[in-house]
Amino acid sequence: MESFEGILSRMVATYEEESGCRVEDVSDIGLRLRVLAGELYRAQCEADWVRRQSFPQTAEGPQLDLHGAQRGLSRKGAQKAKGAITFSRYLPVTFDLPIPKGTLCAASGEGAVEYETTQAAVLAAGENAVTVPAQAVEPGAQGNAAAGAITTLVTEVSGIQYASNREAFTGGREEEDEASYRARVVEAYRRPPVLGNAAYYEQIALSVPGIASAQAVADAETPGAVTLYLWGDGAPPDEATLALAAETLEEKKALGAVLTVQGAKERKINILLRVALPEGMGLDEAKEKVSAALGAYLRTRRVGDAVPAGEVLQAALEVLPGLAKVELPQTMQNYTAQAGSMPVAGSLTAVQIT
Repeated sequence: MESFEGILSRMVATYEEESGCRVEDVSDIGLRLRVLAGELYRAQCEADWVRRQSFPQTAEGPQLDLHGAQRGLSRKGAQKAKGAITFSRYLPVTFDLPIPKGTLCAASGEGAVEYETTQAAVLAAGENAVTVPAQAVEPGAQGNAAAGAITTLVTEVSGIQYASNREAFTGGREEEDEASYRARVVEAYRRPPVLGNAAYYEQIALSVPGIASAQAVADAETPGAVTLYLWGDGAPPDEATLALAAETLEEKKALGAVLTVQGAKERKINILLRVALPEGMGLDEAKEKVSAALGAYLRTRRVGDAVPAGEVLQAALEVLPGLAKVELPQTMQNYTAQAGSMPVAGSLTAVQIT
């Protein structure tokens, strides 16, 4: 795209060539040319913006949402962390103590996140503790909390002396970012979903919060039977997420289809590299760079994907400029595609060679 200065200088040069008169910056002609060049530059920027928003690969914000809507995809919204809070007394009392829905607690420390109970409860007479379902007041990953982190009783509840979460609060997530959403939209264009095909079921599964990758595998011996292998944020989805995915898929499945939903299995990719290093580079430094590169590469893999040895080598070479040599031992075979398995980083061993 041509800059404002480029447009202006071109217009000034053309005017001076055609008229034979020099254009002064503060002259009437000079000011007119600057205004016109500014308008042309603005029109050029708007045309470039329209071009970028016309394709899902470069669209942003609401325009990317519109491309997703054409493929039946919506951006995953932010999720609140969920868990349970135990309300307690040092000594039991002889009467029931009500705990209203919406009772607030908080984690300790500056900028503490608040949590609210999602149902009313009662600390029964003779008991000194009751556990109540709760969730973070605001959505987002900041609501995830380790066991024992929530210790402040914000809302005063008569008779309750302290509160704590005995188990972690999990499931809090930010709204799906541009890169993740764009990848789903582009994939939907590349593999158009048709009712009952693999892309159709995978697209539905990926719309469920907490599902980062999915593979649909049809049963060759049972018509209509499909198994969905799902993967979450760096680990298999928890039971609640799997149940939500199963419910969502059941509502939208093809007539007569029998769906099975389960977490994908972790498949560790262990790598042995024989490397000849350039002068001045140590083996530990090389291993650190290669480990980071391979981790980034494996995060692009999906459930059921293969991990070709050639791509492993390419990832290593890209982060070690000037590397004399990288070899994989002949005994190392490619990690071929395997249904229901998710490739993740395993061990990395590097041996220096000359």
